[in-house]
Amino acid sequence: MLLYMLVLGLVTLEYGEPCCVPDAMEGVAEMVFSTTMHGMLRLVKGRAMVHLNLTLGMMEIEAEISVNGHETNITVIYDYNQEIQYTIINGSCTKFVLNATIPKCIPENATLVEETFLGAGSEQVPVKTYTFMIANDDVYFTVTSSGCVPILMDLSLHLATKQAVGIEVVKFSGITMGVKDPSIFDIPSICQSLYLRCVFGIFAILMLLLNNLISRLMDVVSVPNHKGVGSNPNI
Repeated sequence: MLLYMLVLGLVTLEYGEPCCVPDAMEGVAEMVFSTTMHGMLRLVKGRAMVHLNLTLGMMEIEAEISVNGHETNITVIYDYNQEIQYTIINGSCTKFVLNATIPKCIPENATLVEETFLGAGSEQVPVKTYTFMIANDDVYFTVTSSGCVPILMDLSLHLATKQAVGIEVVKFSGITMGVKDPSIFDIPSICQSLYLRCVFGIFAILMLLLNNLISRLMDVVSVPNHKGVGSNPNI
């Protein structure tokens, strides 16, 4: 939510202050996505545990997703060193070539739109909000002023025609530094014997997750994300 997740490099914003997420962290991402397609309102709600270790080049996401009330569990493992993504839905694994770099920093063309704080009194937490575009999509991303820890991301998704097709909101909470259990990045046995298929551009830390979920579970928004799969229906 993700992630998520723009292909981000180590950049410095125009006012000279880089904003890069911690090298290792884990926490909860809660998301809501809504869209109207063919006259029908579709609503996706989800809660995901996100584990990120940039030193190892790994990210793992475990999510519970509700699509118009239908519940689905999904696990996604991103191995940036091997350039492979594994997606597991209800015991079935899909294996992709991962055409993306490790998500790390706010893009260099981002605009700082606000510096404020959350909470009150001695419990204040200074935050910054940036805005930028990913392809045709508008993004507002709020992080802590110190450490660049994600707090909130708002996305307005558009088709190539600039027509708005949906709104996503992602809230991050319970974030701690480091990953307590490194075995969380171990590849499940059901994924190891699959053929690799090609996959096209993956946006970023939570965009990675959300676009994957939407394309797999809803088939609503045509975002240039994944094409071609190899699966192991071991349910």
